[in-house]
Amino acid sequence: MFVASELRSFVLNAYFYIMMRMGVKLQTALTAALYKKTLKLSNSARRVKTVGEIVNLMAIDVERFQMITPQIQQFWSCPFQITLALTYLFITLGYSAAPGVIIMVIFLPTNIIGSIIVKKWQVEQMKLKDERTKMVNEVLNGIKVYIFAYLVHEYSCVHSDKGNHTTITNSVYLNF
Repeated sequence: MFVASELRSFVLNAYFYIMMRMGVKLQTALTAALYKKTLKLSNSARRVKTVGEIVNLMAIDVERFQMITPQIQQFWSCPFQITLALTYLFITLGYSAAPGVIIMVIFLPTNIIGSIIVKKWQVEQMKLKDERTKMVNEVLNGIKVYIFAYLVHEYSCVHSDKGNHTTITNSVYLNF
């Protein structure tokens, strides 16, 4: 029994390690593809997809792909494990296992409703994050405009001073 438990632990850890590496590679590939696609967007497409939506795609949605890769096998493994556990439970306990199964069945809709509520909250959270990213982008664009206006003014001041300096330098050289 000990050897089986240790072997299971070893295989499970190796599986999660391989799947996490695959998830990181998937995340890298998707982020690179999104970045490349973002650089090629036309102006009309930029009006449709905001910077916040693109940042959300790169930061959050791609990370979800990375996090789901180790869990992919759970879609078929969990129902199989539950079926096996219930079968062995009924073999071991007989009809005494029925109240436990009934309680599990009763709480199943509660879990489904809870997950639906959490999903709605996550959608609202994404909308708020998108709005925050839009506001930060607008602030940064405003700062860019302000800095550009300041630099244009400084540039003109420097060049007007440079013109005065050139005039004085030429007169000094011509006098000698």
